[in-house]
Amino acid sequence: MHAHVPCITTLAGIQAIVSALTALHKNPLVVRSLQSYHERVRAETQRSPTVKA
Repeated sequence: MHAHVPCITTLAGIQAIVSALTALHKNPLVVRSLQSYHERVRAETQRSPTVKA
């Protein structure tokens, strides 16, 4: 039987978890469909001019 309790054994692991939880607290995770993501990217790229080298 698994309790789904994380086991962190290193200081680096604890620091990574704290950093991730802080980031999620500041900017909650947003779930979007791939279609809506690509629509948004397409709209943003059409608005901004392309830079030619």
